[in-house]
Amino acid sequence: MTGQKRLFSLVAILTAISMAVVTVALAILYNSAFEQQRARLVDTVESQASLIRVVATYNQSVTPHLRDENPEYDPFAASLSQLRAAHQEFPGLGETGEFTLARQEGDQIVFLLNHRHCNLDNPQPIPLSSTE
Repeated sequence: MTGQKRLFSLVAILTAISMAVVTVALAILYNSAFEQQRARLVDTVESQASLIRVVATYNQSVTPHLRDENPEYDPFAASLSQLRAAHQEFPGLGETGEFTLARQEGDQIVFLLNHRHCNLDNPQPIPLSSTE
């Protein structure tokens, strides 16, 4: 084996080892960032769920008092109105993220708050078995 061939083999081996180390390091960093983002999103969902629960509980608790003044008072509609108002304060969310609230009615998913491609006050339902 000549000196040139040995040098080429050594460079090829070192390049392969370097590529393997870089690939493993990138995979570890990606997985770590993915898990951190997942944990952050879980915290956000839990926080939003708590907020919604508190707003709905409060609106339900004041129902008897407000119904005396206004028999048409609907605590569900009042809660949705407050949530819409709160989320309109964050206009950038719809550009890079999305917050939506829905419930199942029969075989439809009925959106209570907006989703990205529809009117904030009148989101369209979609079938439960939809692939969209």
